[in-house]
Amino acid sequence: MKAGKGFFLWVVIGCCLITSACSSDKGEMAGIKMSPYIEAYTSGTVSRFTPLRIILTQDLPVDQQAPEKLAKSIRLTPAVKGTFRVEDNRQIIFTPNKSF
Repeated sequence: MKAGKGFFLWVVIGCCLITSACSSDKGEMAGIKMSPYIEAYTSGTVSRFTPLRIILTQDLPVDQQAPEKLAKSIRLTPAVKGTFRVEDNRQIIFTPNKSF
């Protein structure tokens, strides 16, 4: 009888793992909610000197590309001082003043 309970437990654990791995929750990357306007961004382990890159799903309007407007529109947590710039109308690059 114990062997049957052990087998059942493994089947339940396996089903839980399979259903959690097959989640169809789009718009979330590594537990972080993504905006429908963001295609990709710098993530994972990176050098502390590497600028952050945000790739947009559409071109950013020219009137929104000023570094001051970008700084007001994008929030970094924890707050880091640095500069924003736009590259090829779809990429926003943040370069910190000091290393992270």
